[in-house]
Amino acid sequence: MRRPLTPARLLAGTALLSLVALLGPAAGATATAKAAPRPAPAETPAAPRALVLYDTTGPWGPLGGTYVTELVKLTGHLGAWVAHPVTGYVPGEVNRYAGVVYLGSTYDEPIPPAFLDDVLSTRVPVLWAGDNIWQLAARTAGFAHRYGYTWKRLDFAPVAHVVYRGTALTRDPANPAGIMDELVTDPAKATVLGAAVRPDGSTFPWAVRSGNLTYVGEVPLSYRSPTDRSLAFADLIFDVLAPDRAARHAALLSQHDVGQDADPARLRAVVSELYPVPPPARPRR
Repeated sequence: MRRPLTPARLLAGTALLSLVALLGPAAGATATAKAAPRPAPAETPAAPRALVLYDTTGPWGPLGGTYVTELVKLTGHLGAWVAHPVTGYVPGEVNRYAGVVYLGSTYDEPIPPAFLDDVLSTRVPVLWAGDNIWQLAARTAGFAHRYGYTWKRLDFAPVAHVVYRGTALTRDPANPAGIMDELVTDPAKATVLGAAVRPDGSTFPWAVRSGNLTYVGEVPLSYRSPTDRSLAFADLIFDVLAPDRAARHAALLSQHDVGQDADPARLRAVVSELYPVPPPARPRR
């Protein structure tokens, strides 16, 4: 790891260059050799923790790579990851990782049977978002009996809210993409994690979990806002990729439009509110 360039190191470097200039190239080479720091030992890269698979075919194929870029913003801090098109999946690949995320953005993407079979057999947590859940259901007899739910159809109602853990998160009603409606046949096996709310107030499952498989009825990485249902998606990713990590309730605050004409008293009041200054200690008598 490179050490920071402190004022002391900067002065030392300046003195060394002056010595080189006075004594000549030969002496400079010797001085440089003595002053050169020892190379830091190479760090062993962490093993990839997550496998992200995405769609690439059809007229909307490029969306897959765009969604991966957005997803990495949510998963990158959880550890190293590997992402590639689902069409390049090789048998047994899911078992090399702590968790798997599949982004189904292309209707009827040609998913390799090996991936479908591995999802059905692995114990690794899998988060499946969006299309092609019907391919997984068709790959095994009795999908509904095993998982306690089954897919019904894409619902294109202008859903404006998704209720997740008792909180109503927004969803842009102008979003033209539908949400897969699921039929829960056995609540003892399938848990509804979030519900989409139609304009008439009726609801249908937005996310369902059964065993190690979590299914979200859309890819919630577009038409987003600060209060969007993508926050629920981020929370679900933690459940899949870092289930043992303690929750942290942090907030990001940004102060804009601060210039030379800003009122110092108001700025000081904002800083004091964020970082309360303790009262000064009383002087000892």
